[in-house]
Amino acid sequence: MSIAGTVVGVDVSIDMLRLADRTDGVSYILSAAERLPFAGGTFDLITLCSSIHWLGTPALAQLRDVLAPGGMLTVYDVWFPAEMSGIPAFAGWMQAACGRRYPRVAKNRHGPDEMLEAGFRLDRKDDLRYEVQMRLEQLVDYLMTHSERIAAIDERRETEEQQRAFLTDGLGPFFEEAAVRELVFGIWLETYEPVTA
Repeated sequence: MSIAGTVVGVDVSIDMLRLADRTDGVSYILSAAERLPFAGGTFDLITLCSSIHWLGTPALAQLRDVLAPGGMLTVYDVWFPAEMSGIPAFAGWMQAACGRRYPRVAKNRHGPDEMLEAGFRLDRKDDLRYEVQMRLEQLVDYLMTHSERIAAIDERRETEEQQRAFLTDGLGPFFEEAAVRELVFGIWLETYEPVTA
């Protein structure tokens, strides 16, 4: 059920758009955020899920241009603090073993000053935590979706099979006493209002 009259999904990747659910009332467009094919003030709400860190200031300014007066920008992401309930050693393994093997991928940081420069003022900020039960295979699958792991494969530093084996072997001991563990996840949410002159 949609609460919006028109919903448009935008992605720079044709592969991602091919995987998108086809739902009545939702259309999809292949476009870079820096060159959106919409008139100024087109949208009352713009949402960014797990993507703002890939956008530079020109893309944020473009979002501001297509946002209607009184509209809102909502930015949210699921993040992984590397916590396993009741197992403090898990965080140490993630930091030591994974941190050395998979260096951080460069991402854009958008603090209040950068957002204000792009034409947005912070309206609300939340950081929620929740626990998810996962088996070893599910955790390995999830960790392989992180940009650091994807970069290791794209840069041919290791194969997908080597990565899966490294994660499975390293994480296996945390699942020896229980086939299912509770992992802590976070969701941060920020809403912004456009700055009016």
